[in-house]
Amino acid sequence: MKSRTKVLLFTTVAAWLCAVGATPAAPASLGVYWPLNDGDQTTFVYNRTDSLTISVSDLGGGQFGVSESSDAANATLTLQTDQDSSSLVSVQEGWVTVSVDPAVLLLDNSALQNGGTLTTATTVSQQGISYPATFTTRVANAGTVTVPAGTYYDCRSISSTEVAHVPGHGTISASALTAYLAPNVGIIKTLVKPGVWAELQSGSVGGVDVSTLAGADTVAVSASPTGGGKVTGGGTFPSGTSHTVTATPSASYAFADWTENGNPVSTEASYTFTVAGNISLVANFTSSSVSSPITVAVSPPGTGTVSPNDNGQSLQVGKKYTLTAKPANGCKFIGWTGSNNSGSTTLTFTMAPGLSFTANFKDTQRPVCAVLYPKAKESITTSTITATGKASDNVGVAAVYYQLNTDPWTLAEGTTNWSTPGLTLASGANVLRAYAVDAAGNASLTNSITFTCAVGAPPTGRAPANINGQILTFKTDHVLTACFGDSTFSSFDNANASNSEVGNYTYLKTGPNAAQLNLTDTAPPPNAGSQPAVYLIFTSTTTATFALTNFHGVVQTGTMILAGARDYAPASVAGKTITNSKGGSGKFNNDGTVTSNNGVTTPYTYAPYSPTGAMFTWPYNGSGGAGTAYVQVQFTGDGTGSYWEWDIDTDGNLVETSSGTFTLK
Repeated sequence: MKSRTKVLLFTTVAAWLCAVGATPAAPASLGVYWPLNDGDQTTFVYNRTDSLTISVSDLGGGQFGVSESSDAANATLTLQTDQDSSSLVSVQEGWVTVSVDPAVLLLDNSALQNGGTLTTATTVSQQGISYPATFTTRVANAGTVTVPAGTYYDCRSISSTEVAHVPGHGTISASALTAYLAPNVGIIKTLVKPGVWAELQSGSVGGVDVSTLAGADTVAVSASPTGGGKVTGGGTFPSGTSHTVTATPSASYAFADWTENGNPVSTEASYTFTVAGNISLVANFTSSSVSSPITVAVSPPGTGTVSPNDNGQSLQVGKKYTLTAKPANGCKFIGWTGSNNSGSTTLTFTMAPGLSFTANFKDTQRPVCAVLYPKAKESITTSTITATGKASDNVGVAAVYYQLNTDPWTLAEGTTNWSTPGLTLASGANVLRAYAVDAAGNASLTNSITFTCAVGAPPTGRAPANINGQILTFKTDHVLTACFGDSTFSSFDNANASNSEVGNYTYLKTGPNAAQLNLTDTAPPPNAGSQPAVYLIFTSTTTATFALTNFHGVVQTGTMILAGARDYAPASVAGKTITNSKGGSGKFNNDGTVTSNNGVTTPYTYAPYSPTGAMFTWPYNGSGGAGTAYVQVQFTGDGTGSYWEWDIDTDGNLVETSSGTFTLK
């Protein structure tokens, strides 16, 4: 049992050596109470002539080897360390190897900072036997300790014990370690046996002689001018510890900064630093009659004003002032940022040197876009034209986009006065569309101009090659609007919204002026299925007649108008909130769930089927039972539109429907 007790002694001694390398640490942490470095070596003396040496080697991967050599024994420990704690893995003494599983927690930052007890239950294995053991370490503040190497302040006392249940020996209790730790040094005194202490005599830690790490440093504080305020925090303190000095201004004075040897070190009245040698700090105060310039800005420029307009003015330090933010027409106030943050339009502050405030606004007004040439219903006798127009905004126009017939949307040249490059016209009817956007992302209404070209380009057929990104409006005895993506579509029946649906489509141009459209509805379930083929005859690039034979064998005919669609339906709604006209709302979370305004969270799906249409699903629980809600949304603007909801029970039956308008932000 003697050798095992000796192993416990070395195990616990080494624990205090295993802070992480030379990485700086906070006060009362492993890094302060033994900043371990590869090659550190310290020597202790006891019984007047006996000595004990502890040396450290870095094994890599967060492991350290700690060796203790004395007249009594030699041992090497392997320890696993990180920034916050240290744990024992194994001990080698002579030919005997002792290991523990799990590793024994020897010390952590919390125990050093606050005192307390650490306990680890583990299994000890050595010489072919294993037995359970419990390690307990107690840490407390020990104040000042003097050893041959010098006097050390703010020390910690450590006591560690083990209770083991050894087969054939019963329960054995052993005192593993009684020691003292000093900041920046580690162990300075350890109990070798009852009544006999080994005390630090010499050595180095991190290349610094341990004798130079003893003692304390003086922190001197003063006020300038003397009557400008009070200062506290002066005195003698252990080197390497954290310390705070505080300055409190007198009436008619304001705190300016702390300086050392005339050099500014902090503008905070309460200045915290690490003691590292004698230091003399001066708290500087300024009379409140002193003036200092202030910076006041508006962001984005032109979205609002601040009164009074004090930007660049010198204001009296220590005096209270008020600034008021006023949004420009079509804008709203967001908040103050800078030296103070506030959501109120009125900001009250006490002047101090270096203050800076920014009034932040958001532009909420749409721009206005007009087409000057060509004119509506104008007949043009050239095949190529340059379109022109004007745009305006309460803050400023950022860009203008245009579209000729079914061509892609293109950035125009210029903003407030815009134009297009040469446009090649189709023979007959042409449609030019244009809209403007501002820096805040607000888009104007789309301006559409229909005109004719009496010459145009040689005819190549009026039927488009595809209808991707287009809106087709079918007119018979009622109006049906369908919007098309790459291979999917969404439709909305203006006469009976319950007949609306989403699904897949194919479009085939069968001749210069003819095409066939096939629709397959996929949702909601009551409307799912293939629709009759629609045969289109284009009378211009934007109009057509159509015919289909319905499920009753009746031929239906009508007219169709084709127009470009704006991309309103987002690719994802994660992070957005939807609110309907009946007072319901839900926040779409990033994990595929939606949380309603009554606090219920459920999974949901969302899929855009066209630039203006999308379909939601989520679980439904209502008076008719449980099932799935299918909610089709039809966007008519950025984040606004109409919806229709079908509630389908688990048997596939339609339980109820509802409709209204919504916003998505």
